[in-house]
This record gives sequence, C-alpha cells and structure tokens, in this order.
Amino acid sequence: MIEIGGFPGLELAVDMAQEKFPDYEIISKEWSINGVKKAIKTTQAAGGDESIDIAFFSSTGISSFAENGMLTNLQPYLDEDAEWAGIFEESMLSSCTFENEVYGIPWQGAYPVLVANEDIFAEAGIEIRDDWTYDELLEVCETLKEKGYYGLGVASGYNAWLVRQSYLNGFENEEDLAAFNRGEIPVTDEKVKAAFDRVKGLYDNNYCYPGEGAIAATDDEIKVGVSNGKVALAATTNSGAASMIEECGIENARVVNFPTISNSSSQNLLGAPDVYIVPSNAKNPEAVKDVLKYLTSEEVLNAMANVGVVVPLKEVDVEDPNYTEYSKDFGRLHSEDFANLSDEIGDYISTGTAMTNYLYDGESALDELEQLRKTAVGE
Repeated sequence: MIEIGGFPGLELAVDMAQEKFPDYEIISKEWSINGVKKAIKTTQAAGGDESIDIAFFSSTGISSFAENGMLTNLQPYLDEDAEWAGIFEESMLSSCTFENEVYGIPWQGAYPVLVANEDIFAEAGIEIRDDWTYDELLEVCETLKEKGYYGLGVASGYNAWLVRQSYLNGFENEEDLAAFNRGEIPVTDEKVKAAFDRVKGLYDNNYCYPGEGAIAATDDEIKVGVSNGKVALAATTNSGAASMIEECGIENARVVNFPTISNSSSQNLLGAPDVYIVPSNAKNPEAVKDVLKYLTSEEVLNAMANVGVVVPLKEVDVEDPNYTEYSKDFGRLHSEDFANLSDEIGDYISTGTAMTNYLYDGESALDELEQLRKTAVGE
C-alpha cells in the first residue's frame, strides 16, 4: 500500500513493480500517513499479521514507531547488498535511522518550492530571486497586487508550510530553535507569536489567491488561478513542480526557493525524505524484501526522476533539463520540527488548523497549541 492518487512517480513505481513480479499479488491503495499510522497500531495491537507490507511514510515519523518495535529493521537488507546500499545519498539514509539502524528506505527528498510565472514578473518589473526576506516578499506581493495579480497561491493543505517556515527561521540561533522543537519553549513565546503574525500578514493583505477566504483555497482553485495567469508564485512540492508547470500551461516558468517567512534567517528549509517502511508484523518478509529493493533500485528511481520526482540517488540519469532546479535545496533541509513533537501537535499544525484558527481566533489558537505542547512533554 504505497500509492498517492494522481502522483505520477508512485503510480509509475507501482506499475513497474507489478510488471516485475507477476507471481506476486501487489495491491496498492491510497492511504494518508495518518491512516498508515492507525493501521500499523491497530494490527499490532490486535496481535495479527494482516499488516500493510510496504507503506509510504515520512522519515520524521520513524523514531516513534521504531522505538516501540513496530517497524522492521532494514539495516540487514542494506548490509547484505553493499551495491544497493551504495546508490543512496548518505544524508538521505541517515535521516531514516533510529539508534544507528535504518528503518526506512528513501524514495524522494521532499520539500516545498514556489513556481514563478516569469511573464507576470516581467510585466510588473520585478526581478525573481531565491532569497527574499519576509519584508522583501511583502514588497513584491504589494507591487504585484497593484498590477492586478496575487503574489502567492497556497492551497489550504499547504498553508502550514508558511507558518512552519516562519518559526523554523524565527529564532536567533539554532540552539533556541532546537529547544523549541523539543517542546522546551512555550508556544506563547513572542518569537512563536511573531512567526504566526508574519503569515497572518500575507492573508490579511490579500496577497494570497483568491483574496478573501484564501486560507481555505483548494488545490484545484489554486491551479485555476495559475492557469488563468492570476497567480505569480504557486506553492507546490519540488517533485510536483514539473507537473504543475505542465498542467497549468505556464509558458515561462522558474522554480524558486520557498521563502523562509523571516527577516533573521535564510538557512532552514522545511523538508525530509519520504520513505518506504515495513511494519514488523508484515506477513511476507521475503517478498517484501524483493519488492522493496526493486522499488528503490536505480532502475525505478531513475524512471521516477524522469517524471519529476527528486530521488535520493548519488547519481541520477534524468532527461528533464530542470531536474537540478527541483533538487538544488537538498543541503538546506531541516527535518526537526516542533510539529513532530506529538501526533496531536502534528495534526493541529500540518492540516492547517493552527493557522486557520489563528486568523479567526487570534491568540486562543496558540493557547490551544500550548496545551498540546504541555501534554506532549508531560508538564
């Protein structure tokens, strides 16, 4: 069960695996990460072996499952096949470890980007840059607004990226940020409130498409705005940039670094490898090994790269001339995030609920988040 509906890379990987192993009945279903978490916990609590065999997951969620014995240790698979183990970027594999053992195999390095419509920027007389500070981004959006355009197109499922970028780059040093991510700094801290306020400013000034109610804009609505030439900068993933450019018919496009939503730091970029995991009660371990190694082979990963997926290979054989643009920020990924402190905090932030509540209810949204923090750290 490894599929994301409408995501060409994973659909291709499933098709290739089904063709490679005609004797295996490979059934792929679309599940959310939260659905996968629930399924793993439920089947293991029931003591049965009717588990997911291979699941799509984020590397940031590995440790909580591995420490409770819910995942298969994949280190022996890598140790017995040095050639296969050697194809991966070391940083990608290291992000999948718990207590020096690998519990997930990466298939993409995921992080947000912006797709810029170069024609809009040319008309507005604005130079496209990769390193806008928050204040500079406001100036860009205001100029675009005066010209009749929306600076940003951010679907409701992605607005969490804005606030997470804002607090990841809103502390004066990495030590304070790390303390916040560990739950040691209250959510009511002024720096956290300022991070939410910076994102609120983008919506309050109607810089986000389609203006009023933009916090609830759907992915389809954003694509319509992009296709109609109303949106200058559209948020997507690095692996989704190519398909957005093609689907929305942007004649002259450029992939731009996702903004830090900060005036104090330009280093941290929200992102982490997406991985395949194997629950410890998977029913068919030998078949799982066969399929897992093929799904993360050079053959499959290079094929995925050629449909826009940013893969974790040291050497990529890709035809897309823009591939380096989709992968240029690997070195800035910051996978440690306050949203990973607990499932409840993750849901509240990652679904966009925290930012939506902050827009409408103000600091009471932070009070609710603060209670979740206290619960997570046992205060």
